[in-house]
Amino acid sequence: MFGRNSGPDPDDVIEDDDLEYEEDSSWLPDWLRRWLKRSGIYLIIGVLLLGFLAVTLSSRVFYQIKTGERGVRWSLFGGGTVLDRDYPEGLRIVSPWDVLYIYDVRVQEVNDTVVVLSSNGLPVTVTYSVRYRPDLQKLPYLHQTYGPTFVDTLLKPEIVSALREVLGNYRPEEIYSRSEQGLIDEIYQSLAAQVTNRYVIIQTVIIKELRLTPELEGAINQKLVDEQNALAYEFRLNRERSEAQRKEIEAGGIRQFETTAGISILKWRGIEATQELAKSPNAKIVIIGPGENQLPVLLNGP
Repeated sequence: MFGRNSGPDPDDVIEDDDLEYEEDSSWLPDWLRRWLKRSGIYLIIGVLLLGFLAVTLSSRVFYQIKTGERGVRWSLFGGGTVLDRDYPEGLRIVSPWDVLYIYDVRVQEVNDTVVVLSSNGLPVTVTYSVRYRPDLQKLPYLHQTYGPTFVDTLLKPEIVSALREVLGNYRPEEIYSRSEQGLIDEIYQSLAAQVTNRYVIIQTVIIKELRLTPELEGAINQKLVDEQNALAYEFRLNRERSEAQRKEIEAGGIRQFETTAGISILKWRGIEATQELAKSPNAKIVIIGPGENQLPVLLNGP
C-alpha cells in the first residue's frame, strides 16, 4: 500500500534562474554566493550611491581654467595655499579634498563715486575709473593675503586713500584751475606707491567727473570770470601805456629833427610830398604861400 505523495518541499524547489546563477558563480565561496543572492538590491543601491558621489565630487576634482584665468590651489594635506606655483589655462585635476581658486588675470576696471574733502574742508564728489590686473608672479600670495575679494578689501580703500591724499592738498578753486593730466598723474603715482609689493599692478587712473556743491561751483565760476575780466582790463591798460610810450618817443624824435634841421616837421613833410607829386607825368600847378611856414598847394592841370 502506497502512502500519499505530498509533493516536493517548497524550500527544496530550485528555480531555473537560481540554477543558472549557481552554475555561473560556482567558483565563488558558498557564503559569498548566498550573500550576493540575498543582497542584490543593496548592490544596486550601492552602485547608485557611488555614481552620485562621482558626479558630486567631479566639480571638486575637475576644473576648467578659461582664457585669461589662472588657478591657485589650497591643499588640505599640503600646508594650505600652494605658493610656489599656479595653474595656467586648460583642464586641471586636483584631489577632492583640495580646492582650486580661479582668478581673472586680465586687465580689469573698477568704477565708483566717492566724496573727499579739499584742503579747506569743502566736499568734492569724484567719479573715478581705475584699470588694474593681478601680479602674475605673486598670484598665490595675493590669494593667501587678500583672497578673491581683493578688489573690495585692498584696491578700493587704497584708491579712496590716494584721492584724499592728493585732493586734500588743494582748495576747490585750485582743483578746478589745475591741469587735469597733472592731477591724474599725482593720483596715479600716489596709488601706485600704496599698492607696491601688494600683488596688484595699476595700469591707468581716469577721473570721469569732479563736482563741487552747486553754490561753490557758482562762486568759483564767478571768481574765474572776474579774474578774466581783470586780466582783460590790465591788458588794455598795458596796451594804452605802450601806445603812449610810443607816441612820446615819436614826439621826442620829431623835436630832435626840428632842432637839427631848423625846419618844422610839417614843412618838411610838405616838401617831400611836393617832390613826389612833381615826379608824376601829369601837368600840375604848385602854389607856394607867401609865409615861410606856409605849405605848398598842388592843383591838377587842365
